[in-house]
Amino acid sequence: MFVVSKKKNIDEVINLFENNDKVSEIHIVSRPHMRLLQEREAHRKIKELGSKKLQELQSLEPIEAFGHGNVEYTLDHILDYDGSLQNENELLLICGSFFIMSDVRQYFGYDEVIENIK
Repeated sequence: MFVVSKKKNIDEVINLFENNDKVSEIHIVSRPHMRLLQEREAHRKIKELGSKKLQELQSLEPIEAFGHGNVEYTLDHILDYDGSLQNENELLLICGSFFIMSDVRQYFGYDEVIENIK
């Protein structure tokens, strides 16, 4: 599961994913943030690069909902109903930007950690 920053050179990252046998699928996610590409734009750019591992965008909402984040829908699609991967030999790597991590932590039921800096 991958989120794309507007300033990131996605050509290099996608090339790494495409040439690594351990990466079987690429799922694009995003959330509203000025530094992130929205999922549709990121998906289009990666598709133009000729990615064979790119999966379709996931959303349970109408098409107008794109641009409001699709982390939850994508995790629902990737994981079985009990929250486990469909293949026990797979590993789910969530990467690309720390901007989506609050959504990921919320999905898995982790508390949001807030440090008091004095």
